[in-house]
Amino acid sequence: MKKITLLLLLCAASMSAQKKWSVEAHYTLPTGDNVYGDNYTGLVDAGFKWAFVSVPVVRVGVSVNASLMYDKQLNDTQDYLTYAIPLQPRAFAEFSLEPAIKLHPSIGIGYTTVLFNSSGTLDGAAIADADPQTGVNVNVGLAYDIIAGLFVQVQYDYVKLSGNVPVKDSYNQNLTSLRAGVGFRF
Repeated sequence: MKKITLLLLLCAASMSAQKKWSVEAHYTLPTGDNVYGDNYTGLVDAGFKWAFVSVPVVRVGVSVNASLMYDKQLNDTQDYLTYAIPLQPRAFAEFSLEPAIKLHPSIGIGYTTVLFNSSGTLDGAAIADADPQTGVNVNVGLAYDIIAGLFVQVQYDYVKLSGNVPVKDSYNQNLTSLRAGVGFRF
């Protein structure tokens, strides 16, 4: 019983004393054969992470990312600009492996809500903002520590949209993106 109590106290101390935050800035590239990969251009992505469990092998926590992408169409029948803003809260696990201590692979799972802001015309009629789209998000990434606290990172996101999708097919329900950027842990 004493060993279990000691283990619980050590875990609690680890969780409360090692609150690790990070801020990240990325360039987002919508990818894949889907409506986002074919039509949108990424601008910027910002992220925050809080690791509430940090032991030598793994950091576990929660994160949120917000991206800004746009779709601009200008031709005979279309003259509009649409901004898509994916908001992605998730739980993550980031690993530190002994042979390559500066490399940190990570995985995450969460939920995505894509908000839209549109202006312009389509076939002469004013275009309206689309309803938000939502879905489950899976994320994998790899970070490399440059110096203490500063890192570079690449991430891949797959989102399976399920809510408010106009046409229910894989072209319209998948959102895939690749992010590359820098971050700072404190």
